[in-house]
Amino acid sequence: MYFNKQYFQLFGEKEFDTYEREQIVAIKDEIERESENYILNVNETEFINYITNKYVLKEPQFDYDNIFVSTYQKDIEGKYWPRRYNVYDDKFYSVDVIVYHIPFVGMSELLKYTPNPRMLWTEKVYIEEQCLCYEIISFEKDASKVKREFESFVNNLNQQLNNLLGNIQQYNDKLYNIIKSTLQSKKQKILEKNNMLAALGVPIKKVDNISKTFSVPISKSKKK
Repeated sequence: MYFNKQYFQLFGEKEFDTYEREQIVAIKDEIERESENYILNVNETEFINYITNKYVLKEPQFDYDNIFVSTYQKDIEGKYWPRRYNVYDDKFYSVDVIVYHIPFVGMSELLKYTPNPRMLWTEKVYIEEQCLCYEIISFEKDASKVKREFESFVNNLNQQLNNLLGNIQQYNDKLYNIIKSTLQSKKQKILEKNNMLAALGVPIKKVDNISKTFSVPISKSKKK
């Protein structure tokens, strides 16, 4: 159960601004890859809605009413123990680890990104069964101290999350217009080229095997 955890730095792996720019480049590239015939014939509203639904970001929302804990033992080298313990630096000693599991919905990937503005704070966490998991090493076996540390974690989590939610909202709000303008720009360029070719006064060679299907693909939910 506790093997192969994919730890990451909460809100600390990559700038959200960089992620947003990459998303917008991916959107524009996807539209540019569509054939000229498809762009001219597809239902514009349906296509814009399809791309919007594909790239919209589902914000993380935590369910604090259903938090639960688990525990396991971990061997930790003596040099990482508090100095008040009589241990040797180069030897390993077993200690209890308390794991808080915080259920959430939304895109787990977004929890890796650093918002702008931000707090200068991060913690090492992992995702397990759609829960954000935060570990506390219980050297003292003091429940009140563990609770205080977790409360501090949640307070910082909420502050940083609010910053991230602001970034996500701004991105989602402008997504439709970015897609619409990109599509219309590509369509306008195609029409201008076709008008120029038509003005030459000679027949235009048709491309073979042009698809006659101009429907929008069925939208799939973005993976969490």
